[in-house]
Amino acid sequence: MDVADVIKLSEYNAPSYIIGIDHNADEPFQSKAYIGTIRGYYGNRISSLPTTYPLNDANLILLQNEVIAFWTALNPLRTKQNYLTNFAI
Repeated sequence: MDVADVIKLSEYNAPSYIIGIDHNADEPFQSKAYIGTIRGYYGNRISSLPTTYPLNDANLILLQNEVIAFWTALNPLRTKQNYLTNFAI
């Protein structure tokens, strides 16, 4: 992901996430997806995504709860940099 795109996402005043796909060309339905949050300062492009947070049922629930918690905060514009995330990269 180009650094300009990453900076735009990090400056956007709402939760921003990136999904990476580890594509299995031989068995496409065996491909795996991973999630990370975009926040803070990024001086470089994102060329890879850690496999720490697979996009599975448990992490989808955490993602849902995270986004709901962000939007129920008293001041979401100031909360972007400080909200709790399970998917830090």
